Order: sequence, then structure tokens, then C-alpha cells
Amino acid sequence: MINKVFLVGRVGRKDVRITENTTVAVIRLATDRWNKKSQEVETDWHRVVMFGKLAENADKILEKGDAIAIVGSLRYSIYNENKRASVMAETFKLVSKKKKQEDQPPEETDFQDNEQFDFEEKSDQEEDYDDIPF
Repeated sequence: MINKVFLVGRVGRKDVRITENTTVAVIRLATDRWNKKSQEVETDWHRVVMFGKLAENADKILEKGDAIAIVGSLRYSIYNENKRASVMAETFKLVSKKKKQEDQPPEETDFQDNEQFDFEEKSDQEEDYDDIPF
């Protein structure tokens, strides 16, 4: 049997506790999925738990809005007579940092505007593949 979870999403709330024995980080991770019925994107929130050095690194590196990839296993626990699922992280990788205001392009820049590119209309002529260098 295999119990392996792979998630890629954005960091929401991050709670880190340092005890005398170890460091524990609990991260809320947001992932998106497409709902066919409503034709909308819906967000799912996952509870990710990290221990030790992994939790310490998450505390130092991760901020709300960062995109991360998580590898771990699914665990169930009972809390206040309710069963809940958590992902016990084995490792994580920072995919991208949340863009700061100064990192974003100026508002007048519109990457959807086709006038800034030199697009040529394709004709119905056949391509000459002999000119390709590989």
C-alpha cells in the first residue's frame, strides 16, 4: 500500500511553535480545482504539518502567498470528536515567492496587447523545413 501526497499551492496561515523538544509548523495550503458543474475555480484548503528542521526552514523561508510544492503522507486524527485529515510533510520546495508591489510591472504595461509584438500572419504556403538547423 502507498500513502503519498503531492500538493502544489499557495501558503495561507502559518503557525510555528517551538517546544523544548522540537519545532512544529502547521501551514494552511490553498490549491485550486475546476468545478465542472458551476464552471468556476474552487479553492481547497489543506492542513500541512512539519516537524524539526523542516519546520524551522519553513518558518524562516515561507511567507503568506508563496507557492510551494509539498511531498508527504496523509494522516487522520480525532480532535474534539471530529476526524480531520492532515498532510505530514516529508519535504517541501519553494516554487515562487509572492510578488511584492515593487516587483510587479508598471500598470501601463499590458502583456495582452498584440501591438508590442511583431506578429506575422501565416500564409497558406508550405513551410520550408530544409532551413531548420537541427
